[in-house]
Amino acid sequence: WDDEELQALFSRQDGFVPGAAVWVLRKETVEWVLRISSRFGFSASTAILAVDYLDRFLSSLGYGGDKPWAMQLAAVASLSIAAKVSEAASSVPLLLDLQVEGAEYFFEAKTIQRMELLILGAMEWRVNSATPLCFIDHTMRRLGMKSDSFWGFCENLLLGIISDSRFRWFPPSVLAGATMIHVSRKGTVDFLEGQLLSLLKISKEEVKRCYDLVSD
Repeated sequence: WDDEELQALFSRQDGFVPGAAVWVLRKETVEWVLRISSRFGFSASTAILAVDYLDRFLSSLGYGGDKPWAMQLAAVASLSIAAKVSEAASSVPLLLDLQVEGAEYFFEAKTIQRMELLILGAMEWRVNSATPLCFIDHTMRRLGMKSDSFWGFCENLLLGIISDSRFRWFPPSVLAGATMIHVSRKGTVDFLEGQLLSLLKISKEEVKRCYDLVSD
């Protein structure tokens, strides 16, 4: 059962490396998503899922950064979808209320709803993405780890780096492995790194490249 769950996660991994032309705009947009998520008390899972939706949509379009308003509209819609997927219904704000914290453009609710449908269509309605947190959760359960502090440190680390487009070079499983190793080496918890690599079926070399970037 555990291996079947892991294989299901692998099957839901998506890779997207944005072109250098959109790195700055993507960074600003993702940081805005994180601020809005924090303002409304959304979980780290919701914020990371929203960024994943945004990246998958941009990938489907081959977006080149020529329309900044489109990036913000996609960000609002992605966050709205992620909140509906991950948060309690009573915690999901109105679409108009999401456009705060320095939003440069303002969109009507019906415009955001149309963008939501475009994003869902581009993702083929596959909203259950395998994010790094999914792999971290799986690994912790497989290894019998029950440390809220370790989980919290992993969440905070991921939230601090996902605006950097370079991390899109790595699949979520590798980013999860590098994150767990980085946090464990800070003395939060001890586990065998070889066991982690074997469990997630990821290469030591690729994890090291990602780890070096995390630690930069």
